[in-house]
Amino acid sequence: MSGLSSTKVIRAFDVGEVGVRFLGEGEPLLFLHGGEGPAPDEFLAALAPGLVIAPDLPGFGGTPLPGQWNEMADLADFAADVLDGFGLDRAHVVGHSFGGYVAATLATRAPSRVDRLVLSAPIGIQVPAIVLPNVFALGPDRTAALLGYPAPEGSVPLRLVEREALARFLFARPFDRRLLGRLPRVERPSLVLRGSDDRYLPAAYVRAFADALGAPYRELADLPHAMPALAPAELAKAIRTFLDEEQS
Repeated sequence: MSGLSSTKVIRAFDVGEVGVRFLGEGEPLLFLHGGEGPAPDEFLAALAPGLVIAPDLPGFGGTPLPGQWNEMADLADFAADVLDGFGLDRAHVVGHSFGGYVAATLATRAPSRVDRLVLSAPIGIQVPAIVLPNVFALGPDRTAALLGYPAPEGSVPLRLVEREALARFLFARPFDRRLLGRLPRVERPSLVLRGSDDRYLPAAYVRAFADALGAPYRELADLPHAMPALAPAELAKAIRTFLDEEQS
């Protein structure tokens, strides 16, 4: 399959018409990107076979952020609108980091829309005695180091508008105190992943997602937090292996 994505224009509530990247055909997979921004086509192509759908979340890439949006439920509803725009009742849902927060929120709000769930280095829950680094208080170099980008070209590829989008959803409320307790209602096959060299998320934090879901937890050796950008083949292989095993 070609590694170049195409674009389909859909209509989402409050957002209006927006172009959504996709490639391939067949069994659908919805990928929700992290705070670093939209995933590269190389990663999306590695998630094949199947129809891979990769929207730019509102406030990122080419998708506008409605002025009144500041709840994760807004982004979860946007993800559901993307599925509607492709004529899909449900799909595999894969979310990385900030996108994992969106994916988990979608799965708890509308579990019927999720076939299988993969959370890659997810955020969004409150775990006792664990406080995550405040990326809004860090400069770009320190943030880049946490996420795994090498120095000296380690600036996180985040445009100002995207950092503002992250702040809209995370600055005042970096987690949903109810999400951890709601995850057990997700009765779909699930997987939780973390890079063993992730300097942003402690293993105990990510493992809490797996425990709440009753899902396997897997660490990917020597990989950082920003896996879609820095280790696309390795992350895609772990995701595909899980999806293929669940189908067999």
